[in-house]
Amino acid sequence: MSFLVRHAVILLLLSFVIPISAAGQDQFNVTLRLDFSSVDALIELSEGRIANVDRVAELKGNQIAAATSALLARERYSTKDFARELDRFRNGSSLANDIFGLSSSSVYLKQIKTLVQESKRRNLDRRVLSTIAPFFPQKAKINAFIPVYFVALGNENYPLFADSNRFDNLRCDLRFVDLLNDLKYKWEERS
Repeated sequence: MSFLVRHAVILLLLSFVIPISAAGQDQFNVTLRLDFSSVDALIELSEGRIANVDRVAELKGNQIAAATSALLARERYSTKDFARELDRFRNGSSLANDIFGLSSSSVYLKQIKTLVQESKRRNLDRRVLSTIAPFFPQKAKINAFIPVYFVALGNENYPLFADSNRFDNLRCDLRFVDLLNDLKYKWEERS
């Protein structure tokens, strides 16, 4: 579970398109398009099964995660810089600044693969939709198509986790304390 927290954004998968209507809500027509292409490509790149870093860098989910990571790190973003970091990642070289969290992706590759397999197997989209549907009024007419991307990269923003009151209920959990200490170390190392 801490891996999910470490990578605030694990977006979603390989074009599953499954509409769902919640019980008693015939007007609730929301479809999640789960796109696993970004995470799958990063896994394949790390395992040497693909060599084209530009292809991995240009995938929509990776573009969103990389641009968000650069924003959180207060760094300028370019696809070329991201592709250059992916090339270093692929070759096992040390990463320049690692604002994209690729070293964590390398360390947690086995867990990422397990998480992706489980997400594909368990119909995650249906579970998400059945969870959110009851929050909408029964008579509301809702038609939406939402792309969701799974990625295996992202900036680990220590101040966000350290300062947000949203995590107050976790502060007594030793796993969260360990996570914060790890994030703080990485954050200060980059600064």
